[in-house]
Amino acid sequence: MWQDRLRRCSPAALSLLLAPMLVGCGEPPAPVHETPQPRPASTAPRFEQVVEPFRRWVLDQKAADQQPFYSRVEVLPVTQTVLPYGVGVNQQEPRLPVIVTTGPGWAKLTSGERHMAVARAFKEIEDGLHRAEQGAGVRATLTLQSPRGMLLAWINDTVSEPEFIHGDVD
Repeated sequence: MWQDRLRRCSPAALSLLLAPMLVGCGEPPAPVHETPQPRPASTAPRFEQVVEPFRRWVLDQKAADQQPFYSRVEVLPVTQTVLPYGVGVNQQEPRLPVIVTTGPGWAKLTSGERHMAVARAFKEIEDGLHRAEQGAGVRATLTLQSPRGMLLAWINDTVSEPEFIHGDVD
């Protein structure tokens, strides 16, 4: 039915009907290109003198059979982190996030050895930041995860508790 009406329209009337669809209102919108943002560099250049030796140190930690405790170390850019200190009180401070993934040698450690290994890794990065004068005011946050991404520990401060790794069962 509408096709019959279009056939009876003069070419001038037809152009008036179709012109708004063809021309549109103003310029056509620019094509949207979603370019993926590159992942930020592993860390600020000023911390490279701390990060690279720490990364090597962590990956060199091995069990008696030479299987590594850790399979991966990722150090992210410094970020403002909100840390809870008591009920309802929060403090923001710059932190250097460090993510350490357990390796094949991890399973061979006892629970106490695991806690000591993670505490040593946290102390190592903290000592490196302290030695680097540029690191003044920046502390580390160490996250320990399984190869499947399960969070095992999150350390913001020197730990005095003997048991702080979640899901750690012998």
